[in-house]
Amino acid sequence: MDVIISIIGAILSFYIVRYSYSGRYSDKIVKISSVCYSFSFFIISLISLIFNDYPILYFFCFLNVCLLIAGYSYREKTANKNKNESGEVSTKSGKFRVFSSKVNLKEIAFEYEDSVGKQSYRTIDVKECDLIYITGYCHTAKALRTFRVDRIIDGVIIRETGEILDSYEYVNQYKKSRR
Repeated sequence: MDVIISIIGAILSFYIVRYSYSGRYSDKIVKISSVCYSFSFFIISLISLIFNDYPILYFFCFLNVCLLIAGYSYREKTANKNKNESGEVSTKSGKFRVFSSKVNLKEIAFEYEDSVGKQSYRTIDVKECDLIYITGYCHTAKALRTFRVDRIIDGVIIRETGEILDSYEYVNQYKKSRR
């Protein structure tokens, strides 16, 4: 049982590092601290397995779960942070803005970077959308695909109007329109 818990903790630790690196908007200090924490977990789990000292592994597994939950809430907070009181999106370049509520949010396009860094332009008919993934029919691949929101480059284009929205702002507007 103790070995299983250490393996689960190692997987959670790896996922935390991958999750922190996937965000283009994450601070470098978050990424560096996440890597250091993960590396220390692997060293401590190795030492614990050698010397049969498992209580420290339970503590680190609990800490991994807490960090994972904190990472999700951080993403949600940054997605909502870009909206100011008037409903407009505040960005550095000012090229994003809020659109009419009557716009069809299911037909979008965006520049996407996959896990190996290859960029491609995608035209999508959205089926589902949440804070992490957009799922829909991709006209480029001619198949149903799932895209990570944090890998969308330079925002989402509403095909009906040509308006550009920040990817997280698009997700928020999509969720509001489905209520």
